[in-house]
Amino acid sequence: MLRKIPGGLGATAAVGSAFSGAVSGSAIATTAAIGSVVAPDMVRQGYDRGYVASLIAGSGTLGSLIPPSIFMVLYASIAGTSVGKQLLSGVFPGIITMLAFIALNTFFALKYGWGRSQDKVKYSLREYIVAFLVALPPLFMPVIILGGILSGIITPSESAVIATVYAFILAKFVYREMSWKQFIDTTLETIETTAMIMIIIAAAAPFGWILTTLNAAQIMATAVTSISSSRFVIMAAVTVLVLVLGTFMEGTSICILATPILLPIANMLNIDTIHFGAIMAIGVCIGGVTPPMAVSLFTGCSIVKIKVQDAIPQVFYIMGAMIISMIIVEAVPAVSLWLPGVMH
Repeated sequence: MLRKIPGGLGATAAVGSAFSGAVSGSAIATTAAIGSVVAPDMVRQGYDRGYVASLIAGSGTLGSLIPPSIFMVLYASIAGTSVGKQLLSGVFPGIITMLAFIALNTFFALKYGWGRSQDKVKYSLREYIVAFLVALPPLFMPVIILGGILSGIITPSESAVIATVYAFILAKFVYREMSWKQFIDTTLETIETTAMIMIIIAAAAPFGWILTTLNAAQIMATAVTSISSSRFVIMAAVTVLVLVLGTFMEGTSICILATPILLPIANMLNIDTIHFGAIMAIGVCIGGVTPPMAVSLFTGCSIVKIKVQDAIPQVFYIMGAMIISMIIVEAVPAVSLWLPGVMH
């Protein structure tokens, strides 16, 4: 459907990542899922490998913005906000970021002539309908998760269980793409990932107690506010801090460790807690493509089979598009707050 846009396959990577993020909630999973599908074709159509890795990595981070985002759920639990509202706060920031990627990709496609071979491909209406129907069952997953949470029928934890069972049924019995061995391997990988996260959370609990005992949040807030009395300057400083943390920490760690410190500063500036969560989420997304940590970029580079340094300077263009999106969300709180206000 997007093939008529210059560089349509790159645009497809961005849009596909937004939909995939609505299913997985994970930046790395979205990067791997969409990247493994579109990256080989993008390379064959003449796209620069470094750019391909950067684009699918940046687009993959939409999994941390588009609900049901794992980051948003974790932030909501720490900040004490409504999980449903926090999830909805990422919808429009995610869409704006996606559109920024499409605009950037269109510019480069026109400049370098990437993807012109796809103009010869034609699809019939029947092929559109069949493709849509085949893709429809997985797209019900975010409906189950968000619909259940927002309606109050199920809790976030219960929605996760139901969505997992639903995904297993689709993979095993509907699409028949998962063997029992793959199911066992996937389960073991999930246990390992969950264990790592729980270890971080377990370590964060005494760390939070120490911060509280030392009154670290108030000290940090005082230090930041001493820089300037301007809300814009202080918020910019907080944003830079989140971006710097993203260069050497994974998003889950940033959320657990930084939220108790930065949230009091946001409250002091009268910044809505849900709005601040959306800002932090975009910052974490940028961190996912910022070397040296850059977990999403590492995933994208492994798919394209290049080294991370080969994605420079292309990754900086992707980061620039994300920073612009972040500035828009910071400057216009309604971008993240309008939908939660309407739905609740």
